[in-house]
Amino acid sequence: MSSSLQKNSTTADDIRSEKQKLRKEIRAKVRLLPVDELKRQSEMVWDNLVRLDEYKSAKTVGLFLSMPANEIDTRGILKKSIEEDGKVVYVPRVGLDFEHCDMGTFLVCSSK
Repeated sequence: MSSSLQKNSTTADDIRSEKQKLRKEIRAKVRLLPVDELKRQSEMVWDNLVRLDEYKSAKTVGLFLSMPANEIDTRGILKKSIEEDGKVVYVPRVGLDFEHCDMGTFLVCSSK
């Protein structure tokens, strides 16, 4: 393998490793948040998102389905994006190995 390819591979592995560490740190901090604080912060994130010109002009958006606890709550923004804003929403389909981003996407359809 050329040294350039080795360097790129090592860099990609280093980045992947750092991302895994960062995800674990963030999950640990979020677990410590009281439920009402997590709800407040979730609402702030989505309020900021919908004010962005990029969101307003987007026909499609990618969101994730939040877990019942210890994650930013995506239920409200999913409903708003589909039912109020008419967006096409894609969510990741995470495979068995989330840490290595074994992912694809699914289209979310309105229940109307």
